[in-house]
This record gives sequence, C-alpha cells and structure tokens, in this order.
Amino acid sequence: MSKRDKEIAVQCRLITGNIKGIYGDMLQEFAALIRADEREACAKLCDKQAEGAYWEGADACAELIRAREIT
Repeated sequence: MSKRDKEIAVQCRLITGNIKGIYGDMLQEFAALIRADEREACAKLCDKQAEGAYWEGADACAELIRAREIT
C-alpha cells in the first residue's frame, strides 16, 4: 500500500495508521483494484477522443494508461 493509500485510509477511518497482516493485504488489494478501475476509465476517455479524431495521440495515450501499474 502506498503512502497516499494509507493517508486516505486513515482519513476515512479505515485504519488508525498501523496495519499488519491479512487486513493490510486486503486494503492493499482494494486500493490496487480502485487504481486499475480509474486507469481504465481514463483510458476510455482517450478511446472516445480517438474515435472522433479530436486528438491525434489518443490511441497511444490510452495504451500507456492501460499499461501503467502503480504499487
């Protein structure tokens, strides 16, 4: 889980700042799923721009967004 993920989890009162074991693993997996969903939403916006040829690099941008993995 990234530092930012931890900050958000503390802010939402999901954790108190010290996570360990399976609970921490589950939160980390949840954060990864949320990031993947957000990347796909962003990539779909690029796909939409590419359909109308509004932006020449839209296809490449969507591909780069989908390829990005953040830990």
